[in-house]
Amino acid sequence: MNYLQRGLRRTFQAIRKHKLLFCSIMLLQILFIVLFAWLGVSSVVEILENTRAIIEPLSNATYDAQKIQEGTPFTGDFRSIYNNYNSMLENIKFFALKSLIVFIIGNGLLWLGTFSLLEEKMNWKKIIQQGPQFWFKMIASAVLFFGPFLVLAYYVLLRFIHGSSESFREVILLVEVLMAILVLIYYFFLTALTTANEVSWKKHAHTWILISFAKIKQTFPLFIIILAALSLSSLALYGAIIYEQSIALLLVTGLLEIATIVITRLFWVASIYELRNQP
Repeated sequence: MNYLQRGLRRTFQAIRKHKLLFCSIMLLQILFIVLFAWLGVSSVVEILENTRAIIEPLSNATYDAQKIQEGTPFTGDFRSIYNNYNSMLENIKFFALKSLIVFIIGNGLLWLGTFSLLEEKMNWKKIIQQGPQFWFKMIASAVLFFGPFLVLAYYVLLRFIHGSSESFREVILLVEVLMAILVLIYYFFLTALTTANEVSWKKHAHTWILISFAKIKQTFPLFIIILAALSLSSLALYGAIIYEQSIALLLVTGLLEIATIVITRLFWVASIYELRNQP
C-alpha cells in the first residue's frame, strides 16, 4: 500500500504547489457539469414537447373499428404527428451529438489539467503537443471499450421489447451482470486515460497492459477506493436534495461532490504514476 500513501502525498503536494491551476480545474469541472445539465434539461424539454404534440392527436383519434370501416379517419393530424416524430428524433440526435462534443472537449481539458498538476513546472508547449494525441487516444479508448457494450445492451433491450419469457428475477440478474460489466469497462477506460498522455501509441498500449493486467492487484483496489469516495459524496448530495430544507447544505454538498471528482481523479493519476515506478 506504499504506492497509495505516496500517491496521496503527491496529490496534496500538487494542490499546494499549483493552487491557481487546481482552482481553475475546479471551476472548469463546475462549468462542465452545469453545461451538461443545461444541455440535458433543454433537450428533454424539447423532446417532451414533441412527445406531447404526438400523444394529444392520438388521444383524440378514432379507435372504433366500425367507424373506421365506415370511412371515418383514424386521425386528421397525421402530418403533425409525423413532423413532431421526426423533430423528436432530430432533437435526440442533436442532444447526443452536443453531449459527445462537450464530453470530449471538457473531459480532455480536465485530464490534461490533472496531468499538468503533477508536473514540476507548467509547460504549455508540452500541453499543446499532448492535447491532440490525448483526445485521439481518449476517443479511440471510448469506442473500443464502450462500443461493444452499447451494442450488447441494445440487443438485450430489443430482446425484451419483442417479448421474452424471462421472469422478473432473471431480468434483474441480467441488469446486474450488465452493470458489473460496465464497472469493469470503466476500470479499463480509466487506466487507458491515465496512460493516454504517452506520445507513442506502442508505449501507451504497453503501459496500459502493465497497469490494467500485470498490476491489477494494486490498481483495482485503488479503483474501488475511487468509486467508494465518489459514491459517498453522491449520496451526501442526494440526501441534501431530498432534504429540501437548506440551500446552504445543498451548496456545500454540491461543492463537496465537485472537489471529490477533481481530487479523486488527481489521486488516481498520482497513484498510477507511483505504481508505474514501483518495481
